[in-house]
Amino acid sequence: GYLSKAKAEALAARGLKILTPSRRNMKNKSIQTEEEKQLLCKRGLIETVNDQLKNLHQLEHSRHRSVNNFMVNIMAAVVAYCLNPNKPTFQNMLRG
Repeated sequence: GYLSKAKAEALAARGLKILTPSRRNMKNKSIQTEEEKQLLCKRGLIETVNDQLKNLHQLEHSRHRSVNNFMVNIMAAVVAYCLNPNKPTFQNMLRG
């Protein structure tokens, strides 16, 4: 998404910096360190894992009646993901 200049300045005043990829049509390209660029590249992998947990392993964001039920739901999805032989990797994300 797009982060307005006013919102970025408000966050900077609180000591926070949002890492967002800059688009070609953006006027102000923020200066990013090499570490920040690597974090943005790994964001795609993290988003892919989250998507697989939600869509392939039925991790639902619903209202649980107890904390134990919530934790069991998360742990079941994580175990199912770990047993999945075709996990995304950072090398696969770079290829395509």
